[in-house]
Amino acid sequence: MKLFKAIGLRKEAVLLDSWLYILKSMMAIAAGFLIGRVVPIANLDMITVLVGVMYTLEPVNLHGIRGGLSQLLTSALGAAATAAVVQVFGLNAFTVAISMGLVLYVSLKINWRMVSPAAIFTSIYMTQNIRIGPQGTPSMIYTFLIRIAALGLGVLVAIIFNWLFSALYYRRLPEKRLELVKMNTIEGFEHSREILSGDKAFSREEFTSLLTGIFSNIEMVSGNMAAMLGEGKRSEEIRRYMEILWRLKEVNHLTYDTGYAVGGGQEVTLELKDKVLKVLMEAERMLSIIDYSRNNAAVDSGSIETLSGFASDVSGASYGRIEENIRRIAKNLLEIIEITNVR
Repeated sequence: MKLFKAIGLRKEAVLLDSWLYILKSMMAIAAGFLIGRVVPIANLDMITVLVGVMYTLEPVNLHGIRGGLSQLLTSALGAAATAAVVQVFGLNAFTVAISMGLVLYVSLKINWRMVSPAAIFTSIYMTQNIRIGPQGTPSMIYTFLIRIAALGLGVLVAIIFNWLFSALYYRRLPEKRLELVKMNTIEGFEHSREILSGDKAFSREEFTSLLTGIFSNIEMVSGNMAAMLGEGKRSEEIRRYMEILWRLKEVNHLTYDTGYAVGGGQEVTLELKDKVLKVLMEAERMLSIIDYSRNNAAVDSGSIETLSGFASDVSGASYGRIEENIRRIAKNLLEIIEITNVR
């Protein structure tokens, strides 16, 4: 048992279908290698074929197609700009720098959120791996054609494998992603409860890092579900899961605010501290019972009754934001139970 635990992946990685990703990557890279070897122009640049495959593999078809086409477009434009600069001014430190600047500009123009790694590699490739053309002389045009043909083949192979594996991913993808966010939320509850009880000293950096990671995962899961909606996959179920996801997001915002208020030095009465601890412990218990990845959502009536008492408490006006936060946490959790159809 210890051996399996040692060699196994963390549950978070399993919920992200990491084993399936490893299998898909192995099969896609093998296919890219075999196909690339028999395509004459791609065979001249197998590194780019295989890099193109790995850059484009995604769990959601729409993301894979968009990502692959974006990588191809930015690489083609960047390669063309680099070829033109080197052709006119020759190969030197100045043209290498200008070429990289143009590639970064084009990449950010297409998608200001991210610089394409394939485009960066293309810029370096075009200046450091200039090919000898059919005429027997260095040729930027020939280098450009080889690079884009090889990258295009890699992207195409990845898109095909994204599609082939989509049925396996889509079968449980939203449930597993939702379970990941639920686990993250419990982790946030535990951390806040330890701060409030005095078991853990408040660290602004540690607390912010934890919650930032949770919000990042929420945005990733939201993007995955939105992409599946765009493909018309399991629309009714996914809309319901997104309702749960949005409430978990609000719960984490409220947990973040409460932890900061207490850790930041706001005075808290013993009565209020006890109330917050009870809500956080009940919230942990309730969410620990639910397992979206296995369709297990049997919450006992005691949890519902306890949370209902906190959610309907209107005495928070005398305490300020902390009690209002826990009231809203309880309210959101009750709504999650209702949407999950466990009542």
